[in-house]
Amino acid sequence: TIRRHVVGTFDGSAVRLFLDGTLAGESPLAGPLRTDTEPPALFVGMGALNGWMDDLRVFDEVLSQSDVVRYRDTPVQASSARSRMLAMF
Repeated sequence: TIRRHVVGTFDGSAVRLFLDGTLAGESPLAGPLRTDTEPPALFVGMGALNGWMDDLRVFDEVLSQSDVVRYRDTPVQASSARSRMLAMF
């Protein structure tokens, strides 16, 4: 079984992808990711994910690479949540 830690971030000027705590790629992107007013939806199990999802966290702030590594190494617990964490599963 292959386990990967995958994180995507967006800071208003670039999107970044981290794999296992290491920056795997980034691309400039200006403006908001969304322009509609509907709440975001997360679709899982529609054929794109072949495996299990574990430790899903949603933040309302940009994470630095050191944040990504720290959260990779910290189990999900209410006591480890940042004030801007929107959800954790």
